[in-house]
Amino acid sequence: MVLVNVIEVRSWGQTFDVVRDGKPVAVVVVEATQPVPPGKGREANAAWDDRRAAGVLVEWVQKMTGATLPIRESTPGESPAILIGTAAIKAGLKLDDIPSVSQEALRVRCEGNRLLVAGQSGVSTTRAVCRLLEYWGCRYFGDHDLGEVFPKTTTLTVTNLNIAESPGFVSRSIWGSQWTGQTLWKVWNGAGGLQLETGHAWGKYVSREVFEKHPEYFALRGGVRQAGDWYCTSQPGLRELFAEGVIVAIKNGHLHPSISPPDGRGYCECDACRAQDDPAVIEPSSGRVSVSTRYVDFFQEVARRVAAVAPESILSFYCYADYTEAPARSIRLEPNLCAWLAPIRYCRFHRIGAENCPSRQQLERLVVRWGELASRLGYRTYNYNLAECVVPFSMISVWKHDIPFLKAQHCLGINLETLPNWQIYGPHLYLSIRLAYDPAADADTIMDDYFMKFYGPKAGPVMKEYWLSIDRAFSQLNCHTGSFYAIHLVYTPEFLSKLQELITRACHLVEGDPVYAARIQLAEEGLKNAMEYEAIRQAMNRGDFTGAVETYNALLRRTEANVASGYATRYTATYLERFVGSY
Repeated sequence: MVLVNVIEVRSWGQTFDVVRDGKPVAVVVVEATQPVPPGKGREANAAWDDRRAAGVLVEWVQKMTGATLPIRESTPGESPAILIGTAAIKAGLKLDDIPSVSQEALRVRCEGNRLLVAGQSGVSTTRAVCRLLEYWGCRYFGDHDLGEVFPKTTTLTVTNLNIAESPGFVSRSIWGSQWTGQTLWKVWNGAGGLQLETGHAWGKYVSREVFEKHPEYFALRGGVRQAGDWYCTSQPGLRELFAEGVIVAIKNGHLHPSISPPDGRGYCECDACRAQDDPAVIEPSSGRVSVSTRYVDFFQEVARRVAAVAPESILSFYCYADYTEAPARSIRLEPNLCAWLAPIRYCRFHRIGAENCPSRQQLERLVVRWGELASRLGYRTYNYNLAECVVPFSMISVWKHDIPFLKAQHCLGINLETLPNWQIYGPHLYLSIRLAYDPAADADTIMDDYFMKFYGPKAGPVMKEYWLSIDRAFSQLNCHTGSFYAIHLVYTPEFLSKLQELITRACHLVEGDPVYAARIQLAEEGLKNAMEYEAIRQAMNRGDFTGAVETYNALLRRTEANVASGYATRYTATYLERFVGSY
């Protein structure tokens, strides 16, 4: 399967005014509907449709110009008009000439004094509106008020414009336990595509009540069959029953379901299942015999049974835990299977294949090997340092390399479990989803645009050095783990002093501009986290437990204030209480 990303941006010829001298000139046309009140774009779970796309356009134009564009159900004569979605398509806008496996093609095209804006879905129509806003200089860098960037002007014009694009990965998910749904920030910057389910899913397809009649369908553990969500996958009857359950799920609306095993290690120990394992193939992250071969054999039969009834459905499974290694024998996976690499046990500091990281070199070989066996690959990973979520951490260099690399390996999707802690992760969260949408984009250009527009032309270069210093510190670390064990190796007193000097210099450069100052102060909140985190460690090392508690309480109070302000997730406060406060 060839995935296509087409981007064309051209402008030429005459212009027409959308807003002139603070007064609306153009109207927004949405077929047979009422306008969406400003602000609806922020809601994560409302339907994405032409009305909502129009609401986003009206809201952001008002932010820029102070003018509120009227919304109409038809074009009023020869007046300048921006036609959204179905109205634009009926006016002649073509989308089917832009290749898009996930049906997300979009186009923004100017024809005379009409601007036609549409996509192949409600989400892509909204994204087309966002591309128009970007043409005017708007950006949405973070999913909060400070993340909104827009120029202030009294006159807004458009030149004959043609923007056409479709995403490079057909599935792009960025989410967190407390950051669910499709917010405008996610839609704007590229999240979406095919809804390929990837979670641990076995318990959805076979009822535990089956145990009474067929205990042999369930995993043998310690010599006893156990009624749970782990199965004896060598049993023909279980395979048939499981496939039937998947088909039912598809008919109930789960078009692309997951068939991944439960979390943990409840692998069946019966002779038939163990006979499928090659004792020479060891999962290096655990030292245990790999169970990939037995599970791939199971997935293959389920896939064939499902394909006979639902040939369009894609069945996803994790390459995870002790089934991360590719199967022992060369076997071409059924075309309706998608293998999702989930490298939870691999180093979290370095890019795939990094010269200074044996763990990530091993992961590179793993990705390539699974790519030789599967026609569909996905990458399900963490967009933060798993098991540590307090100090600033950067994955800019990771995504700059990994996302184009995964695209080159014919990866079709990326699933980014993310903590929306903007004070400690902001730049790379933005980069990750922008590159997932367009893996061919230049990461350096994306980040330069981010730093200059988010922090301003004066402070932008300084804040770029701040974040890239953090990025280099982690990427050059000769430590291959995660969690908090190596934090003190990065945040030395000398490094903390350097970062504080950069923040102080940036603050001086934006004196008098409260918005740029607030964004720099947001980053400074993250730096204070690192300072207090290190102060707690040092206090405990010298036996000053009273001082450690005082610093911990200050850190927790600031974290809770950031959560209340919308710049951090409650998960971090819980982490502090659970893993730091407990000491």
